[in-house]
Parts: sequence; structure tokens; C-alpha cells
Amino acid sequence: NARVELPPAREVCPTTTRRLLGEGALLVDVRELSEVALLAIDVPGVLLMPLSELEQRFAELPRDRQLVLVCQVGGRS
Repeated sequence: NARVELPPAREVCPTTTRRLLGEGALLVDVRELSEVALLAIDVPGVLLMPLSELEQRFAELPRDRQLVLVCQVGGRS
């Protein structure tokens, strides 16, 4: 297993999120399907990758764009 170095994570506000998405960042929704069923995020191009699948699907995340992760309350993302 090769270790992948990631840039440091930081918390961002909705205004900064909108700016980052406008600059080409990818919004990654890590909520579980039951949470998404309650309230979907209406953002074009959002990638749904539940946290329970993240380790198995990690290779799907692009390395050439910033990622903005979102969850139900901010603790998992």
C-alpha cells in the first residue's frame, strides 16, 4: 500500500465553498445514502462518495483539482 500525501485540510464557509467550486473544485458528498435521501445537494457535478465507501473508492478522486468535502454536520468531512 503506497501512502498518498494530501494537502492539509481546512474548514471553509459556504461563501468560500462557492468560490472554490467556481474555480473548478469538486464537491464530494460523504454522507451516507440514507442522509442523501432526506436532503439532496443540488450542485452540478457533485460526487457522492459515502464515507463508508471512501477507502475503497479513494482512487476515483481527482488529484488535479481541489476537493471540498461535505457531510451532514461537518464532523466527518
